[in-house]
Amino acid sequence: MGYENNTTQYPVQFAVRDAIDPNKPLSGAGIMIRRGLSNRNGEVMQTGQLDDNGTGTVALTSGSYTAEITKGGYETLFMSVIIRMDHQFAIGFATPDVGEDEYRIVVSWESAPLDLAVKAISSNRSRVIGPTVDSLGLTSAEPVTIDRAGTDDYRVYVTDFGSITSVDMMSYKLTNSNAYADVYNSDGLMGSFHVPAASAGVIWEAFEIRNKTLLPVNSYYYAVEDDDMWKTK
Repeated sequence: MGYENNTTQYPVQFAVRDAIDPNKPLSGAGIMIRRGLSNRNGEVMQTGQLDDNGTGTVALTSGSYTAEITKGGYETLFMSVIIRMDHQFAIGFATPDVGEDEYRIVVSWESAPLDLAVKAISSNRSRVIGPTVDSLGLTSAEPVTIDRAGTDDYRVYVTDFGSITSVDMMSYKLTNSNAYADVYNSDGLMGSFHVPAASAGVIWEAFEIRNKTLLPVNSYYYAVEDDDMWKTK
């Protein structure tokens, strides 16, 4: 049985970019590190600042951490990361401030290049809102902005578009992507959802916004309707 020495420190590199414009680094942003996943209020163990390239290196032992990234003009980003000897890099995507009567969903993942797609669909399907950034190539995030949200209800889906178009409906690419869906409104982060583990399929129905309340769904599908809803971006 093997084990990893959790006293060894690794030079972990954090890289943060603009979710709307992935070519834009979050230069000069502040970074705070806490132990544990999704730890937004616990004791801060390290602080620092990202450089002009939106990157920073922090010495950490193997384990689970939350990095809090702050910069004026952006919503606070919380990055849940697991550090191991073979995993010493984390990339995050911070969203610019979200306006009133808006929601913004940022879906990010690790296994690039992977052709995922995100859709927000209103309750009566009168609005189908797609991302402003395509996930092709090395880009590993897609933002969707629901403007003029009003009181309508929305369901948010993440699809493995590449596997759908190649008719590989029992693919494990989506479940292995380590995808997160972060949801923001004008008050900041509303919630964060992680793709279900060990599930074959091509559509992840992540959550619902109902009466301005965030409700988890976390359903997973391998059968899709034979229409343009899932087979086009």
